[in-house]
Amino acid sequence: MASEFTRGDEPASVAENETVLSSIASTANKEIKKKKLIDSSHGLRFELKLLSLFCVRGLGAGYKFELSKEKEDEGGKLEDLIFRYEVPDTTPAGKHWRYRYLQAKHKVNEKEKIPADHLLDYNPKGDFSLPKYFHSFYKIRARGDDIHACIICTNIGFKLDSLTEEKVELVSINDQPEDILEFGAQEKTARYKLKINKEYWHRRLKEEWSPVQLLAEELKDCATKNKTTDLRTGMFNSYHVALVDEHVIDCTAKKFHQDFVGEVNLSEGARELRQTICDPLRNPLPRKITEEDVDNFFDKLVFVVDMPNEKKFEEILETRDMSKYYQPDKCKAQTIRILHEVSAQFSNQEQNFWLKAEIAKNILLADVTKMSLEYQSQLEKEIKFNDSAIQMMAAQLKQLLESDGRGKIERIATSSPKHTAVKVISAVHILMRELNQEGNYLVASSSRLQNEEEIEMWKNILKLQKSFHHFFVVVCDDEASKQNYENFISDDGADEKNIIIIIGLGKSSARMDDEIKYTDLSPDFQEAILSKTICFQGENLTVGNLIGHKPEEIIDFSSIKELLFEEKEIKIPSLNASTFEQSLYVKRTLRLPFKNQFELGGECRISPDGHIEWLVEKEKRKEIWKKIMNGVTNQASSAGVVVDDLAHLKENGNEKSVVIISGLAGTGKSTLLCHYYEEIKKASPDHWVIRINLVDYEAILKKDNIARSANIFVYQLHVVDEKSSFSRSLLRNRLERGDRIIFMFDGFDEVNDLCQNNAIQLMEAISKKKSIQLYVTTRPHMLEDLQFWLSQLAYSLENFTEIDQIDYLTSNWAKELNLSKDNNGLLQQFAKSLVERVSETLRDEEKSFVGIPLQCRILAECFQSNVKELITQNFVEDKEEPRQSECVRKKISDLIEGQKFDLVSLFNRLMETKRKVFREEKANATNTNQIILDAINRLIQDIEDHLTKLAIKTIVTDQKMLDILLPPQSSPNRSDDDIANGENTIALNGLKFGLTFKSGHESTVQFLHRTYAEYLFARYLYGGFLLDEKRHNKLLESESIRKLILNKILAVKQYNGVQIFFDSMLKEFVDNDEEWRNRIIQRDLPKRLKKFTKNLFTQFLRQSPPLHKYGISFTVKSYFVNALYFSLANGNGTIFKFLCDCLDATFNEQKVQLAMISSFMQDGRYFTLTFFRNKDSKLFSRFINYYDNLSLHESYSIISKIASLWVHPSADFDLI
Repeated sequence: MASEFTRGDEPASVAENETVLSSIASTANKEIKKKKLIDSSHGLRFELKLLSLFCVRGLGAGYKFELSKEKEDEGGKLEDLIFRYEVPDTTPAGKHWRYRYLQAKHKVNEKEKIPADHLLDYNPKGDFSLPKYFHSFYKIRARGDDIHACIICTNIGFKLDSLTEEKVELVSINDQPEDILEFGAQEKTARYKLKINKEYWHRRLKEEWSPVQLLAEELKDCATKNKTTDLRTGMFNSYHVALVDEHVIDCTAKKFHQDFVGEVNLSEGARELRQTICDPLRNPLPRKITEEDVDNFFDKLVFVVDMPNEKKFEEILETRDMSKYYQPDKCKAQTIRILHEVSAQFSNQEQNFWLKAEIAKNILLADVTKMSLEYQSQLEKEIKFNDSAIQMMAAQLKQLLESDGRGKIERIATSSPKHTAVKVISAVHILMRELNQEGNYLVASSSRLQNEEEIEMWKNILKLQKSFHHFFVVVCDDEASKQNYENFISDDGADEKNIIIIIGLGKSSARMDDEIKYTDLSPDFQEAILSKTICFQGENLTVGNLIGHKPEEIIDFSSIKELLFEEKEIKIPSLNASTFEQSLYVKRTLRLPFKNQFELGGECRISPDGHIEWLVEKEKRKEIWKKIMNGVTNQASSAGVVVDDLAHLKENGNEKSVVIISGLAGTGKSTLLCHYYEEIKKASPDHWVIRINLVDYEAILKKDNIARSANIFVYQLHVVDEKSSFSRSLLRNRLERGDRIIFMFDGFDEVNDLCQNNAIQLMEAISKKKSIQLYVTTRPHMLEDLQFWLSQLAYSLENFTEIDQIDYLTSNWAKELNLSKDNNGLLQQFAKSLVERVSETLRDEEKSFVGIPLQCRILAECFQSNVKELITQNFVEDKEEPRQSECVRKKISDLIEGQKFDLVSLFNRLMETKRKVFREEKANATNTNQIILDAINRLIQDIEDHLTKLAIKTIVTDQKMLDILLPPQSSPNRSDDDIANGENTIALNGLKFGLTFKSGHESTVQFLHRTYAEYLFARYLYGGFLLDEKRHNKLLESESIRKLILNKILAVKQYNGVQIFFDSMLKEFVDNDEEWRNRIIQRDLPKRLKKFTKNLFTQFLRQSPPLHKYGISFTVKSYFVNALYFSLANGNGTIFKFLCDCLDATFNEQKVQLAMISSFMQDGRYFTLTFFRNKDSKLFSRFINYYDNLSLHESYSIISKIASLWVHPSADFDLI
């Protein structure tokens, strides 16, 4: 360019000389050829590492730069590396380039030194010739470039003595800032500026070695000596283009240009060149270069010496530079990759190629970007969103980022950061597309930001993003404080175009929340959810089958996560009893007390299915309820309507809302629920049938307040897997909508009053949804509150008929013994004889307690071995012809004749059967010696003791009572581990004994039937009342236990089953034991029974002070429990007689009479002759005889009381 060479005064006129070598003109006329970059020698490798160093450190320093190499037309001899970067200015463009020109000189021999003459002499081919580099600097400066520095880099040092001798001074600039060519104190690399303290050398540089002078000399040689030249060398290399452009040479004529000869329209440079050529004698030493030029050269010239060699250089790149952006174990591979990719960028490129900062950044962060993309791909495999959700996120992000309050970091709160990240990344794509900067973002997991080293790496990465719009998305694996991330971005690295988004859990300081909804998902992922198979109560159904038409109401994000991402199978458990055997089920009938719908005085309306519609306010309902109950109680037992067991499942096409089923212990209430469960699931597999044994959930039902019904089922009753979000959400939705859900509550009578009250609250809440079906079972004595609060009369479960019993026994034996139908005749014959015998011997009051189905189950088990033996003996050798039927009948008769089948005998027989089976399982009887038999018997005793304790814990739910009945027992000389191991062994064997099983969500041990626990508890009580001092179990020696028996166990309806068994156990010795009767007559009770009786008498004193004849007045203020009254009122006549015997043997006649009057004849005490219904007349005779010897007035009062069928108790009296 002409402006590059405007120096000196106006040139003198020159003689015309048209002789110019044609070779010069021809060469100058050719176009600039493309140059190929060669990468072969150690010097080029050194140059490559310098290029890479400038890329990496230039980015780290925040430059927006361009990098090139070997551009001699740009840098002259300073052309190995040219680094230019933007700086702001006041021009209209607002910026310009600033340059660093670098020449690299790598020596194989590192011991070589640079002497002074290599610096000072003019040698166009010299590696360190200052005049040569000055010419390049002069040309660059003349071009107007803003020069930062002209750098000579070499891995050798100076020859210091030579420099000193030639007055070359080294000025260290190591203390000056340097952001690229700095290698640390551990390296000997030094940076210097030079001072040449030789005036002669300066003069030669300005005059003799002036570029104009040298160019003129070369032109004269070509013109006068007919000499050719190489345009690639000497001054022509730099100026041959300008010679043509500025009309010095005419390429066509191959002579000096006519304008140059005639001095017409010449540039300043061309005129100066003309003067130098034509008039050397008049101006031998023209001052074409100023001292200012020389000073500027030395100001910009920097020598970087003793640099690392090319091998060491690579180590520095690896350890000092790449370590800023990559983990230590990856730095070596990343260094090799970057060197390769930088080399590839410059290979086969045109001469005008520049490597831009953005490309350099992409090279440097290629593996960071790769990891980011891999992480994104990993996230997107799990979830994808529809366009609507993505556009909404993009709009939210845009609004957030354009708001006035945007900080360096913005947070998005979500329940799942990694899935929200997928939505955010898709939205970022849209935003970056609007900015024409697609792909300019990174995504990282917060797990990569857990230590200082990792945080520092990301700080360095973010610094590289200055001047570009860039998103950095951090996906938090867990919640981190905002302050941590504020420190993550240093102030000097902050840039308003850098947008850092932290996606984390929780809401804390987030300005934006994201909720992942089912409706946000792409159609493919929605379909993937709906087609997911769930094991629903034993049936494989799809999610779509289960959730209905509004999946968004059920499928929250936790459910999405479970259904899409978790590999485990989702199971919604079947809640039917595992012990139910459908093949043994005998069809049942139910009785409802009223046959037709009717109204009761406009106060309530009762439908044919027993539903009570109240027509009065709540306060009056109790009084009306008593009228309803009077009507039910006084009607004949055969009244009402009988339906089959499935009739109520459908009522005019709609499922009945509430069904209460009442039945005696062992009538098959639980079995009936299991049957309903199976029938409902068979007809409607997608219906959710929740069968709950209330005993399993006593701990929850004991709580003071019951939560909303949805919450207690979802979170407390363990109806579903507590870890399954979908199961919980589905359950909640069905509960709230009343959609395809049925509840079955079993064992209402087996929990205490508090649990019953809370259970009723729960049932009331459920029954408000008319579409939810509710089934409840209970024994009759716990029925009243249930019917009242649920406004529903109960069905009573009819007992087995004789045919039902025979069918059940026959089916059971055939199944257990795997018998063919050929044996049915014999089985039925044996079953018929057994049923008839039991019916003859079982007392009516025992029949009213233990239902026939339970009797049948016990009989089937107890006589199974007899059936097997009978079947075996009934066949001849060929096992084909049966023996005579008469013989069979005799064998059956022999087996049954003389057997006792009262309640206690039946259960005693069951226990003996269990012992026998257990022994057979534990040892082969034919090979067992006495020691083994004794050990087995001892184990059986331990098991029965264990089962007895479990029975007491099953029946008694009050912990204080348990502490009294089962006080802690010390085991001297045994460690806690030994005791625990022994108890575990017994507990495991207890399960094998056959009375218990594991049930419930916590696998608690329960009895197969509650009556087993009641029997064992009653047996434990009975052991304390035995007359034999050596056989009784010392239970009555504790006063606390004696009071507990009298005040609770024998006086509260909760222990009804225990009382009935205890009553049956007492019968033998109260009615028939001669020793007992003699001791009563002789008033010779054991001390423990006398103490027990005195404790009984205090009950009468507590509730009723002595009558007037004792000189004490009294007023009935409250009702206290009374075992004497309670036993008679509840039909336990033997307990009543036993207590009377104890009173007779302990107190005089007057005190016993006082006990009777205060128990039965006080004002406010409910008494009726129905207490003696179905009882032996001797019981009434004994009761009435206690009222002999009273005054006429007192006798009249007692007779009036007895004659009255109903006397309503006072308001504060608790009806039994």
